[in-house]
Amino acid sequence: MDEFVYTARHTCGSIHGDPLPIDTHTESWITATSLAHTKSVLRARGLAWRQLASELGFDADLISDPNARLPFKTLLAIYEYAADKSGDDAIGLTIGASVPIGTVGVFEYVGLSAPTLRAAFNNWVRFHSLPTNAHRLSTAEDDNFGYLCWHIPDSFGPHAGFLDWSFGLLASRIHSMFHDMPVAMISEFSHSAPGNLSEFRRVLGDNLHFNQARDRLGVARALLDLELAELQPRVSEPNLHALMLQAALQELEKREHLSDNLLTISEHITEDLRNGDLSLEGIAAKLAMSPRTLQRVLDASGTSFRRLTEDIRLAIARRYLIETDIPLSEIAFLCGFSEQSAFSRAAKSWFGVSPKQYRQGRPSRG
Repeated sequence: MDEFVYTARHTCGSIHGDPLPIDTHTESWITATSLAHTKSVLRARGLAWRQLASELGFDADLISDPNARLPFKTLLAIYEYAADKSGDDAIGLTIGASVPIGTVGVFEYVGLSAPTLRAAFNNWVRFHSLPTNAHRLSTAEDDNFGYLCWHIPDSFGPHAGFLDWSFGLLASRIHSMFHDMPVAMISEFSHSAPGNLSEFRRVLGDNLHFNQARDRLGVARALLDLELAELQPRVSEPNLHALMLQAALQELEKREHLSDNLLTISEHITEDLRNGDLSLEGIAAKLAMSPRTLQRVLDASGTSFRRLTEDIRLAIARRYLIETDIPLSEIAFLCGFSEQSAFSRAAKSWFGVSPKQYRQGRPSRG
């Protein structure tokens, strides 16, 4: 695959010395309902919310609007910024685990009111588009565990902080569903081990695995079909559950269905970069449209095929250099370079230093 030259553009902030990548997912959002709690935790750590908002380029008063949505890329930047400035790479997990119950609204309650954990997992997957359209959840099982799996596109760039927040949030909800009963969990992360491993053990237990092929939180299979009403009858109650499902369905019906064209295009580009078979014509064929129509869609989104591809490559490089320990040759492959030397030249143009130097300068994770 041909090498490209990245031209730096102005961005609204920076993290550990490099520019924040431009948001190539302008249609990707997440509700801002939990940001008030994030603000309070960061303030306790000595981080000023308005300064953070100014540096990252969003409205600091957004948290006062219960219906507000935040660009998903901005939320990712908030947790990356918080980890960098606080020196605590477990801060996302800490914030997520301490979010007061009910903060995320009906999405939480379709799980908390479910009759079994299996039903809760299925409901969280079914209604995951209520808090965000930027990624998805799925379920899986093996002989020992039932899993809730996160699928966050690499084209968003670094997202360990938000992923940790999500694990902390739902792990805390699962524990609340089982009251004081011990819950055997397993946590698998695609990112490398954190420096603050003790906080991960406090929130998630000792069964932690990093540098994995997937991101998933598992609970012992023996607990999946346990009737939760026997443990907390006031919460896991059939009538309450039916009301929560009805409210969730009504919210889905009311919500406008924003186009996710750019997100879908980005996912296909990411896949074809790995396959070494990226072309405008190939992406258009996958989307069942002509190359000219695809160009018009990208023009309407304020980008082009070349620019979007370049931004995705940059995002993928940042994600794997900052959050993982995989070899540079593999990162080059994931970014669509046939040779590591081409990747090194591109990285030097993005970051001003070699990939190895950029990785060495990242915030410590272990």
